[in-house]
Order: sequence, then C-alpha cells, then structure tokens
Amino acid sequence: MSETFEVFGPRLHARGHVADLDRPVSFVATDTGDVWTLVPDPGRHPRLERSSPLADRVTGTAEQLWLRLWNRGSEVAVSGDTSVVDRLLASRLSA
Repeated sequence: MSETFEVFGPRLHARGHVADLDRPVSFVATDTGDVWTLVPDPGRHPRLERSSPLADRVTGTAEQLWLRLWNRGSEVAVSGDTSVVDRLLASRLSA
C-alpha cells in the first residue's frame, strides 16, 4: 500500500494524472490494523500520513485495498463523504 501512495502516485502525478482529493481520506486494513491517510498537498501528489482513521475512509483487508487501488475490482467499504472517496478512487493512483 505505501508503495502505491509513495511511488506510483507521485510518478503518475508528475505525468499529469492528478489525484482528485480536496480533504484527507484514510485507508484502513481490517486484517492488519494499518492505516494510511492521504492528505491534500496543493500542487503536489497528496502526502501520506500514518494516523488514526478519519471519517472519510476506505476499509477492507490489505489485499482488498491493494486490489481496489490497482483497479482490480475488489469490494471495499466506504464511509463518510462517499463523493470525496469516490472521486479519489476514480483518480489514477496506480499504473
């Protein structure tokens, strides 16, 4: 997960595929307890923070989250402002 946010996301951003994010969104792995939060960073790819889950979040096993980020159609739970999460997930975040 971290590699997707820290390597692929910034690379795609540099190529013009900007993540659609205007407020933080958390990704919560239910099987490992890991939390990754993407925070908007104007003019740059969103920065990654390890923090407590926020209201706007995507939840699933680590595998489900990874598959969803790579557009492999995995089912994940979305909570909070679903429009914020849906816009982010519709962005090109991975190769």
